[in-house]
Amino acid sequence: MNSNPRISNRSYRFVIAILIATVSFSSGLNMYASTPVFSLIMDDYNISRGTVSLLLSSVLFTHGLLGIPIGILVGRIDLKLSVTIGLILASSISLIFLTTNFYTLLGLRTCWALGMGFLWPAMGRLIMEWFKGRELPIINSIFPIAFSLGIAVSASSIVPLSQMLGGWQNGLSFIGFTTIIGLVLWVTLGKSNLDHKDIAIKPSFKDAIKIIKSKNTFLIALADAGPYCLLTISMGWFPTYYHQAFGMSLDRAGLLMGILSFAGTLSLVVMSVLVIWVSRRRPLLIWPGIAAGIAGLGSIFLADTPLIFVVIAILGFACWCYLPPLLTIPMELPESDSNSVAIIFAVLQSLGSLLTFVAPFIVGYTTDLLGSYIPSLVLFSATGFSLVISGYLLPETGKPYTAE
Repeated sequence: MNSNPRISNRSYRFVIAILIATVSFSSGLNMYASTPVFSLIMDDYNISRGTVSLLLSSVLFTHGLLGIPIGILVGRIDLKLSVTIGLILASSISLIFLTTNFYTLLGLRTCWALGMGFLWPAMGRLIMEWFKGRELPIINSIFPIAFSLGIAVSASSIVPLSQMLGGWQNGLSFIGFTTIIGLVLWVTLGKSNLDHKDIAIKPSFKDAIKIIKSKNTFLIALADAGPYCLLTISMGWFPTYYHQAFGMSLDRAGLLMGILSFAGTLSLVVMSVLVIWVSRRRPLLIWPGIAAGIAGLGSIFLADTPLIFVVIAILGFACWCYLPPLLTIPMELPESDSNSVAIIFAVLQSLGSLLTFVAPFIVGYTTDLLGSYIPSLVLFSATGFSLVISGYLLPETGKPYTAE
């Protein structure tokens, strides 16, 4: 047995990194898994576009309403307990095969969303406890890489998987079962870093409010809210838009969403290198914001041309590549600690979800009302430019790394 706990903890970081990647991959698998089969759900339950969009909006509403209170709680209770609670709640999504009506399905999605409400700030705290310096942008790349890879896999596989398993309920449950695997692995192997300097710090309610009201916290959350909104609309409504407006098959539309997510994964790999060697963070937010807004418009109007594959790839690249520098910024702010990072991550999740909550509703209901997807899709394409605004106003936290 190794008698040096410091060496043991340094080695155990690799286990923690694998657990973070596993939980993130499972979360990504389930985030948008239902969207490629929206048409099938509408047919089976005889519901409108606006109603089926609740499967996305309920997740966003839950995060927007409860994200900050849960984040404060995560900053004060045992870290292993926080992640365990999140994974137990999220595992309910594996029970979709038992649903017989839309509102039971909606309830399971809401329960999964509650689990994600615990997991997102807990991942920020976990990263801050176990990693430092040059390691932070690396692990802040692995985290979203695994998440985006999960989205890509489910987007491109859920339709054929549902056909193979005899229905979309079975396909969604099969994907949901991965959350149970993550729960078992975390309960068995997950733990806090007891040597971390902030392990005993529990922020008071007053301190938490101060962090929430900080200008930097708001700008970090705003930076993510725009591309998050655009990505949600893209994953949530582009498959149905392409299918109904252009006669595109669901398989082909699902493939495009897979390209969008795989491009995002590739962008995160590229950014994981850039964010280590490029000392500035702000340009790595501004340029993706410009690309996201332009590519969003192209994805609407070029759907029936070969260029759609290129535009979708650019959109996926832009809507993901900003995450490593953005997630690293709160960890580099002065006087930052693991518990304050959990709260900032919760605000990021909450504000982004509140702003994004109305988007699927608006697309669904305005399309029912106007008979066209274009007005609302154009409106939400512009949200990608929030990265430009926040990138300009945030302080520059990046600095050359020194040997540790």
